[in-house]
Amino acid sequence: LFHKIGVGAMTWSPLACGIVSGKYDGGIPPYSRASLKGYQWLKDKIL
Repeated sequence: LFHKIGVGAMTWSPLACGIVSGKYDGGIPPYSRASLKGYQWLKDKIL
């Protein structure tokens, strides 16, 4: 796209906050981002 019309894009996204990578397979560590109040949606996805 960049070479054709001079526009480029860089995309980035974590693997579902670590869920896809298996980061929380053993549960949620007490001091991880997933343990914070604002991440309740993440807890619901993990558990």
